[in-house]
Amino acid sequence: ETYGEPATAQIRIDIDGVTHERGVVIIPGGAGELLPSTCAVNGIRVPQNVERTGLSDSNVGTSSTSPSHLTERRCWNTVGRSLYIVDAATGVLLKKWDAATYSAPLTGGVSVFNGEQGQTGTRAFVTDADGVIWRLDFSSRNISEWSTSAFFDMFYDADPRGGQPSYAPPTITTNPDGETVVIQATGDIDQLDDPAAFNRVYSVTETASVDAAGAFIASSLGARVNWEIRLEAGEQVTGPVELFGGKIYFGS
Repeated sequence: ETYGEPATAQIRIDIDGVTHERGVVIIPGGAGELLPSTCAVNGIRVPQNVERTGLSDSNVGTSSTSPSHLTERRCWNTVGRSLYIVDAATGVLLKKWDAATYSAPLTGGVSVFNGEQGQTGTRAFVTDADGVIWRLDFSSRNISEWSTSAFFDMFYDADPRGGQPSYAPPTITTNPDGETVVIQATGDIDQLDDPAAFNRVYSVTETASVDAAGAFIASSLGARVNWEIRLEAGEQVTGPVELFGGKIYFGS
């Protein structure tokens, strides 16, 4: 079986001091093997500056404070805990991150944010098997400055074994203020009959500043939760979230 849908992007990089537009393929690692124990969290899975606002209904949470991150997680072997960015024309590997960065296999598809039509890509989002949305930043033309970090853990307050995957790419849009909004839902379509699975749907706004060259300032990166939906026990989202006319649609 194949997990982790690749994505293509047109980006700008500097080669020998000259800026080039290049097509790249972003390839997630795919499925891995779950181990029986729990492990200490590899880094902070919810950035310290995540904000939760506008949450008032009983099924979407009530806290307006920053959520605390998990101290434990499910344990996985190293298979699938990687991501590759490859030059589409030459097949040359431009960048790779591995299990030293990712705490779970990257089973979700990749969504690239291009901004307005005709613009080059600057970042992408992908979800791992524990429901953590990761952010890839290739806004810099210097490949050595490309980075990846946990954008939001959709199961930040769950039992360490309670994470659920998302196989579909996140849906990316913008709000009236021009900020990037990431919408994602979880559901393990390989275990549709799991009565103990508690899945979720999230809308999260990216908060960030850029420097004079248009690259993102790492210290400014954050996220703001717009709303969340917590599904009934055993209910699984079975496909991608669709956005149309300001409303989202998904099947479960």
